[in-house]
Amino acid sequence: MLLIQGLLGLIRRSAGKVIQSIFGWAVSALFGDVQKNEKTLLAAVVGAVALWPVLLAGIAFPRVAVFVLTLAPLPKWISGGALRIVWISLALLVPFAVGIVVQRREGIREWGWKNFVAGFPLTLGISSAFTVAFFALPFQKLAAALRGMQEEHITLIAEEGVQEDVVREVRLALDRDGLGVRPERPPWMARTIAAILKLTAAVVGKDTGRPLFFRGPDLELTIYPHGATVRGLPRATARAHAVIAATATHTAALQTTDPSAQKVERKIKAAWNGAGSGRSRGSDILFERIARDVSRLDCPYEDWEVVYRQCLQLRLARHGFADPVAERPGARLESDPARRRGSRRFGRARRLTKENAAATAANRVSKLAERVAKRLLGHR
Repeated sequence: MLLIQGLLGLIRRSAGKVIQSIFGWAVSALFGDVQKNEKTLLAAVVGAVALWPVLLAGIAFPRVAVFVLTLAPLPKWISGGALRIVWISLALLVPFAVGIVVQRREGIREWGWKNFVAGFPLTLGISSAFTVAFFALPFQKLAAALRGMQEEHITLIAEEGVQEDVVREVRLALDRDGLGVRPERPPWMARTIAAILKLTAAVVGKDTGRPLFFRGPDLELTIYPHGATVRGLPRATARAHAVIAATATHTAALQTTDPSAQKVERKIKAAWNGAGSGRSRGSDILFERIARDVSRLDCPYEDWEVVYRQCLQLRLARHGFADPVAERPGARLESDPARRRGSRRFGRARRLTKENAAATAANRVSKLAERVAKRLLGHR
């Protein structure tokens, strides 16, 4: 039991922020622009959709599903048949709720059979995207670790209209810091999730943003509509994370998920873009108001820390001090050729292993087909 709990904990930690990013991506794909007073309800709906595969599994394995959700064994006096009825009811309730909520947001007030079936393709699509991410991410992280690479995720919420501007600013900042990357085809997991969400959003007549992938000598960068994943050599990954986070402060991308933190973050961006550089009485008053909002902020610590850092960045800019992460000769990343060669050797060995396995499988299939053909000809 302890081993299973440890494995589940590892999966949850490894999924972490990427699951949150896909969660926000799914909400925007399914419901479009979300108002603050709707966010809790819609997030709860998408959260239930993400757990839908577990509800389906509970129909066949009721006790196992309870253990996966609660990490606690169920008392033996509770019958499996009663649990199965509960799982069936919940598995049917989730798509019904999704269909009703979506149609309500579309302004459809009539009650009919379409309300009850419209949620099934939406639920199937969103839950499939979460399932792919949940099970693929741990193996992706393991492969990166074996290559001596680290992986970090950055919250980066950019609407489709401004995503290109944000990406351009991020790439310019990375290039100035010696971490230049070039565009390439996104990895299979990003493409798969994007394709699933695109098909799902098409059911309700919406479209989704697409992931962008960039590769450099020391790192890989995948940018989603609601986040960015950096994977590469440890020093390059840490440095790229710092550069992206610092650069995003003066772009339209949000780095927080809590509504109250996002409100303060937007004020910081407005002050950064609208007040001009240099200290003045007006800018000091504006900064004091923002600092007061930060001090009164009630949100998760991770979001508070982001807003606090952005507030300090704004203060430095207003007083004409250099940003510690900005372009400076001493701040450029020093490459590590030895680590880079080791990572590339492992990558080549991994590709050769895959090629050998594919060649062996093809050879065995060919021999099997040859034997079958000989028997058929001999039989004739």
